Amino acid sequence: MIHCLFVVLLAALFCIQPDSKYLLVRFGILFYLNGVACAFLMCLTSTEMLALAKPTNKLMAAAVVSTFQNIGTMIGRTGSSIILGLGVLTDRWNLWGGNFTKYNALFGVCLFLVIFSLLFLFLSPAFVPRHKDYYEPSN
Repeated sequence: MIHCLFVVLLAALFCIQPDSKYLLVRFGILFYLNGVACAFLMCLTSTEMLALAKPTNKLMAAAVVSTFQNIGTMIGRTGSSIILGLGVLTDRWNLWGGNFTKYNALFGVCLFLVIFSLLFLFLSPAFVPRHKDYYEPSN
């Protein structure tokens, strides 16, 4: 559900036009929900990491997962900054009768990449092998 929430949020960000009413309120609500979704995703990631790691290797597993997650975040933010800084995208463009900006284009590309990567959740089956030191969080 969290992965689908990211798709809905990106689609909503892509559809916002620069001359729409209550622009800042819409952005504020969507970015707040994005922060909530990121917090849930971090909880899910740590739960999966702890479930798959051996008890003697939990510290190293947490370090590896955190490192790769932050590298991915850095690549995405740096790539977006470079694209905007170089002026590769057109400032304004029309699509389906709407007026969009270069930021909408970035949200659209990100939406496409998230949907593409979401396919891998269904294409590659994931399983957690049963073993005696399986992590089970207490309720």
